[in-house]
Order: sequence, then structure tokens, then C-alpha cells
Amino acid sequence: MEHEMSVNSEDAKAVIKELQLHDICPRCILRVLGVKTQWAYRKAEETIAGILSMGTIESKTSTDSEDKSDAKTVDDSEDNKQDKLTDTKQNETTSKDDSKQESSVDVEAVKGHVMLEKEQPTSATEPQEDQEDDKPLCGLCLGILQGLCDKECTHRIADQIIDQHYQFCSFMMAVTLPLQLFIRENSLWIHMSETLKQPFRNIPSIKEVYKWMAGPLLGEALDVHFHPKSPFEVMVTMKHDESEREVELLLEKHGVITSAAEPPKKKQKGPPRRKKMKMYHAADVAPTRQQVLKAMKEMSHKLFKELFPCPPKSSSVPCSIEVMCSHGSIYIAGRYMKYSRKLSQSPWVVDGQRKTESSVEELICEHTKATLQAEDYKFSSSGREDVDVRTLGRGRPFVVEFINPRMSSLSVEQLKEITKVVNSNTIEVKIRDLQMITRDQTSLLKEGEEEKTKSYSALIWVEKEVQEEDLKFLSEIKELTLKQKTPIRVLHRRPLATRERVVHSMNYEFIDSHHFKLVLNTQAGTYIKEFVHGDFGRTQPNLGVLLKTDADILELDVEAVNLDWPPTIETD
Repeated sequence: MEHEMSVNSEDAKAVIKELQLHDICPRCILRVLGVKTQWAYRKAEETIAGILSMGTIESKTSTDSEDKSDAKTVDDSEDNKQDKLTDTKQNETTSKDDSKQESSVDVEAVKGHVMLEKEQPTSATEPQEDQEDDKPLCGLCLGILQGLCDKECTHRIADQIIDQHYQFCSFMMAVTLPLQLFIRENSLWIHMSETLKQPFRNIPSIKEVYKWMAGPLLGEALDVHFHPKSPFEVMVTMKHDESEREVELLLEKHGVITSAAEPPKKKQKGPPRRKKMKMYHAADVAPTRQQVLKAMKEMSHKLFKELFPCPPKSSSVPCSIEVMCSHGSIYIAGRYMKYSRKLSQSPWVVDGQRKTESSVEELICEHTKATLQAEDYKFSSSGREDVDVRTLGRGRPFVVEFINPRMSSLSVEQLKEITKVVNSNTIEVKIRDLQMITRDQTSLLKEGEEEKTKSYSALIWVEKEVQEEDLKFLSEIKELTLKQKTPIRVLHRRPLATRERVVHSMNYEFIDSHHFKLVLNTQAGTYIKEFVHGDFGRTQPNLGVLLKTDADILELDVEAVNLDWPPTIETD
């Protein structure tokens, strides 16, 4: 079944003639006529102009489903939160066309219409004709659908992407266009509705058409495919400084922003208005798409026409293009051992002054960050130890998120090399079991936070002289429940609360009448120091209460974090 997108011949001729009179480019004319088949826009601009000069367009597609495939090729969401460029559906359309008999562009008069027969869409790579220097740019798209979407310009974008030295095997694309395009489009609609009485709705946007054209060309230049969930995103931002004032003028008249040269308006005296408009300074807050659309919707045609020419005027200055890239975070897990009693886990800064020279986080992450050419990193671990506490045994599990890395992955050999370099650069920290993980796997670090156990060894001092026999009862205590108020030393960063924690078992090693080594297995989150000295009675019961004497902790080591993750990596 054939699906036709057609415009009444006489009406279409009048529309084409009117638009050409005001220097609207051929591709924008196709948009106004409602053409939504992507292949039509990929023809050279002069080819489209030649066809338009002969009459109206009737775009024939082979099936309804094929039109739907074209329409779904690009996801152009209203709020522009995630503008993505796809060529997957385009490839499906291409394969369908390949199965048909190849045909060429055929312009023929049929019942007063000019028919543009669909051909195999190989013209995605068809070079665009160079624009003449004195040729005015389209007042509707500001040249975006002219020279800025051709092969030469798209390849320049690809060169900028390559120059940023990212490693990627697929891409997605976000496009940001000047807000004044909405104003110019509204100018044209007002003019056409008053001149030709023609309503125009549900037409392809400039952004859609740009993606239809530039997308396949960009994929070709980069030699990679589009993927809607690709971690590598190309962000193309276009600006048109010559017409930027149009947006400010619209919003000033609508009362959304104040001019940078004008002081904010004084508040009106008397009873408050039912609805107050927020006032923003033009230099401080960038206008938004929603503000522009709302202002146009609420503004009368008469006022709009006083502010802006209808139809929009052509321009002689093209848009500037800014290309930025970003890569999704990658995640690395492992375990670390800390052998220093003068090293914090994260950078310790008070009032702008460092309290320690380095940190566990920096010793582990800085080298890997440089290897990945990442922008930044976020370090997380299964709990944390104090500066004066060592972490021994198999170490403490950790995860690092590396943000916007140029390298997208690390091989097993590269991870081994990073481990070797980190371990050779310092005697304070060692790492093991380094491995790449997915974002979903990072949750395993925090799962079972309340259920996992930790083992500690502590050097204890007691005021009263004790003998070994006085300590034997400690080994018999099992599943001792503590009530711990938030320790005084951490009240500045944690809320006041009383938490129940369990000491599963204890053992001891007698040293002398005032010292012994205490070995504990406890629930994760137990404050060991406070269990020993009592924190002025805020932890009950405590070791001092059990021994009926004052007790304090001289040294503390984490012997084991009993979390079976990440998996052990066998070493050679």
C-alpha cells in the first residue's frame, strides 16, 4: 500500500513561491510543506531547489511502516534532555530500498503535481554545493540546513571529535540550536497565516532535519555506528551572535528578564498580584526554551510584529559551531591495605590547610586517572578507617568511578601494570584484585552493609593491674549487644542517634599487668574505640565497665573486612 504526503497543487505552488521570495532555503521549504521522509533532505540543495521551482512536492514512500521507520530514526524529545541521533532505522530503510528496483530522481508532471520518485538513499554522502559568498542565508534556519549540514562541515566536526582523543566504538549525538530559531519560525507562521491563510502544524523541526543529514555523515567520517545507549556522546552547539538579541528582546517585553542596562523594576505597591513573574538579569541567567515558547504563546500577534519582522529576514553571518564530547564513567574495583598510622582515607583539609601530605584515595587513584585521561574520580569503600588505624589482611574493598575518561576500558594486563606502579610508588598503601566492573555492580559494595562483619585487633591499656585470669571471661562473651550514641568525635558530621551494634566474639593476648591485645569480631559499623573507653558513658556496655576499670585503646588495626567482593584475582 502506498502512503502519500501531498499538498494541494495550487496551494503548494503559492507556498513555494512565497517562501522563495523571502530567501527561505529549499530544505526549510520541504519542512513547511510537511515532507518527513529523510532521503528527500539529503539531496543537494540545488537539486531540491530545481524540483521546487517546477511545482509542488508529493513524496511517495513504499509502505506505511517505512514512513514510521523514518519518523522514529531520531529521538527528538520536547525538553531536549537527551537529543540522540540514530542511523539504525535508516539502515533498515536502506536495506528495504536495496531490495527494490533501483530508480533515479524523476520529475514528471502528473495531474498538475510534480512527483519526486524515491530512490535508494545513497545521497546521504552526496556532497553539497558550495554556497556563493554573496548568497543570503536562510532567515528561518540561519543556514543550518544549508552549508552547516553538508559533508565538508560534518567532517570538520569529526576532526574536532578525533582531536579530543577519546576511545570509542559507537556514539550518540545531542544538538543545541539557537533559541531565536523559535522566534523566526513563529514570524514565518504569522506571515503565512495572514498572507496565504495556510496553517502549518506537525512539521519536521530544524533539529530533526539536521540530524537526518549530519548523522550518517558523521558516522561515516568517524567510522563507527550510532547506538542509543552509547557511553560516548557528541554535543554540537550552534550559536548565532548576530540575532541573539532577538531572544532578549522577546523576554524583556514579556517580563521574564530585565535588560542588562536597565535596573530591575520596583515592586508594585498595594495588594500582591495573584501571579508574580520572576525577574532575572540577562547577564546572570541564560534564557530557556520553555521561557521563549511561553512568551510567544502569550504575546499577541500585533505586539510580536512590532518587535520582529514577519517573515524573518535573511542573514549574512553563519552560525558558529562548538563541539564537545564526553564519555560515560568507567568503574574499577579492588582492595587496599593501609600500613600507615598517619594517612587519611580521603584528602584531609581543614580551613584550606592539608592535615596529611596524601591520602589512600590519592595514592590509588591519581596514577589511574592519568592513565585513563579522566576528568575526575569518585572514591568509595566498604567503610573507612581513622587516620591512625591500619587496614591489614586482604584489605578493604573499594570502587572508583572515573569521570569522562578518554580511554574507555583497561585490559587485564593494563590493570596489572597499574597495580604494580601503585604498589611500587609507596610503602603506605598496597592494592590488589584490581578489575573493571559495571555501574550496576557498584551496588555490591554497599549490599549487606549491616550484615557483614569486621575483625579487629587492638592494643589495650587498663588503669588497674590485671592478671591473665582476669581476662579469661572476655573469650566467653558472645553476641554482646551495644547501645552506641553517635561518638563525640564525629558529631560534627553525623546526626545524633543511638545505634545497636553487636560484638560477636572477643579474644585476648596478655602482655603485662596494664596491657593486652584484644581481638574482636563485630558487626559492621561498630565504633571500636568507643567500645573500649566508653566515650564518657555514651557506649554501653563498654570494656571499662566489663573490666571494672578505666580502659583506653593505644593502637587499632582492621584485620579483615568480611565481604566476599570483589572477586579475588589470581596472581602469577
